[in-house]
Amino acid sequence: MKIVKAALFMPAMFLLAMGFIMGEAMEASALSKEIAPDVSPEILEKLLPDAEVYMTGSGSKEVLLLADPFCENSRKTYRLLQTRLEQIRTLRILWVSAFPEKGSEIVAAAAMKMQASGKGESALKTVFNLDIPPSAKIGRAREDALVIVNEKFRADLGEMDLHHLKPELEQLQGSTNLAKETGYTGTPHFIVGGRVLHGYSGPALRILLKQGP
Repeated sequence: MKIVKAALFMPAMFLLAMGFIMGEAMEASALSKEIAPDVSPEILEKLLPDAEVYMTGSGSKEVLLLADPFCENSRKTYRLLQTRLEQIRTLRILWVSAFPEKGSEIVAAAAMKMQASGKGESALKTVFNLDIPPSAKIGRAREDALVIVNEKFRADLGEMDLHHLKPELEQLQGSTNLAKETGYTGTPHFIVGGRVLHGYSGPALRILLKQGP
C-alpha cells in the first residue's frame, strides 16, 4: 500500500513542480513585455553625466533612475530598491521635474545639494518620505516647497532660497529637457543592464535586477 501511495505521490509532485515552473516562465514572459528594448549607448551617454550616486549596495548592478521626489511611482521604485541592495552596486539618480505644480524641483535641488556634501543616501530617505503638498500655481508651489526644504534640510544646508538653489535648478531643468528630448516623459525610468522600464512594476524590476551578471 505504501508503495502505491508513493507511486501516486511522485507524479503529483512532478506535475505540481512543472506547473510552478511553467507559471513562473509565463509570468516572466508577460512581464518582459513591460520592459522596453535595449537603451542605446547614445542615450546613456547623454543621461549619465549629470546622474550622481545616491546609494550603494553589495551587488554588481549599476542602476540609473530618472525620478521626481513627489512622484508616487518613483517612491515605490526607491522603496523596492532598498530591499535589493544585495543586487545593486550603485544607484544613480537623475532628477527631472514632473510635478512643477507641487514644487518638486525645489526638493530635488535640495537633494542634489545634500548629495554634493556626501549625504546622498540621507537625502533620498528624506525627500521620498516628505508629505506631498497640494498643487498650486508655480510661484506659490515653489514657496511652499521652500518651506518644506528649510524645515527638513536646515540642519544640513542652512537657510535655502531660490538664489542658493539656482545652480541645481538650472541643472535639473536641463536634465528634464534632455529626458523629454530622449522620449522619457514623466517618471520614473529605471535603467539597468542596458534595459529600461518606464513607470513602475515591482515584478519587472525584480526581473531586471536578476538578469545578467
